[in-house]
Amino acid sequence: MERRALLGVLVAMTLSVPLMTKFCLPGRLSVLVGALALVVSSCTSDNAVELSLSISSAAKALRADGDRSEATVTFVPVEEPERSYTLIFFPDRETKPSELVALGLEQTVVDDVFDTLGYVEIGTRPSLVVWRKEGEMSFTGVWNREAVLPETLVHVATGESRVKLLEQDGDVKIVSIQ
Repeated sequence: MERRALLGVLVAMTLSVPLMTKFCLPGRLSVLVGALALVVSSCTSDNAVELSLSISSAAKALRADGDRSEATVTFVPVEEPERSYTLIFFPDRETKPSELVALGLEQTVVDDVFDTLGYVEIGTRPSLVVWRKEGEMSFTGVWNREAVLPETLVHVATGESRVKLLEQDGDVKIVSIQ
């Protein structure tokens, strides 16, 4: 639980700085907004952070265990697992909105993701987005430190999803989502 809270704090700090800069909040107000973001993020669970932590743990375990070369991470949304959700893994290269549409995402979802997360330059660096109907979204760029993603992956699901990791020559790669 402490690790989840710490990661939530780091994500909130990363996301609050561009917002404060964008809206030019005065000094004390920006500190207050940043502190509020820290408190809220450390008290709540976030779908993207939860999945990121699971991938990171599995990747570290694969590197440490010379006998295994693959692992599967199970993801179930933090709240209302029966509701539909979309996982979008962006690789370490530029990803255009048209690529997500070609992978089967609805244009309205793609527009929502790029419009909402444009301030963090989504699609230009490794990141993970969990999008749910009604435009609920969670985001993290932390997962990529432990696992390499060779290509953009999109997965629409309800309930449980499985992310498959494969260790090859010291690198752990995300190879599929089911």
